[in-house]
Amino acid sequence: MEKSSKSSKEAEKNPESMNSEDQSVETEDIENEINPIESELDTIRQENQEIKEKYLLLAADFENYRKRQDRIMCELMAQERDNISSKLLEIADDVSRALEAVKQNVDPATIVEGVQMISDRISELLKLEGIEPMDPVGNDFDPLTQDAVAVQPVDDPVEDGKVIGVIQMGYVRGGRLVRPPKVIVGKYDKD
Repeated sequence: MEKSSKSSKEAEKNPESMNSEDQSVETEDIENEINPIESELDTIRQENQEIKEKYLLLAADFENYRKRQDRIMCELMAQERDNISSKLLEIADDVSRALEAVKQNVDPATIVEGVQMISDRISELLKLEGIEPMDPVGNDFDPLTQDAVAVQPVDDPVEDGKVIGVIQMGYVRGGRLVRPPKVIVGKYDKD
C-alpha cells in the first residue's frame, strides 16, 4: 500500500517517471470507481425521465379535468338561466293577460286580484332562488347595507337614526346583499 501511494506521489511530481504497470493499475482503479458511479448516474437519469413522463401525464390529465369542469359549469349556468327565463316568461304572460283585462274594462277587483297573483308568483320565484326581502324598518340605519334616499323629522328621540320607511325593498341571498333597500331615515330635532 505504501508503494502504491509512494508511486502516486512520485507520479504527481513527475508523471513521466511512472511506469506502465503503475499507470495501468491506477487507470483500473479509477475505472473501478467510475463504473458504479456511471451506473448509478444512468439509474438516476432513467428515474428522472420516468418522473418527468409521469409529471407530464398528470399535468395533461389535470388540464383536461379543468377544461371538463369549466364546460360542465358553463352548461349548468346556461341551464339555470334557461330555468329562470322560463319562469319569468310565465310571469310576463300573466302581466300581458292583466293588461289585456284592463283594456277590456274588466271589473277592477278582478284586475287587482290578478295583479296580486302576479306579485305572489314573483315572490315565489325569488324565494325558490334563495332571494329574500330585507325589512329594515325600525332598525338602525346601516350605510353599508342600505341607501338613504331621504331624511324625515321625527317626534320621538328613539326613532333618531332609525329606518322609518322603505322606498324600494332590498334583497339578500344566503346572507349576501343582492340589492340594498332605499330607505327613509328618521332625524330627531330637539327644537
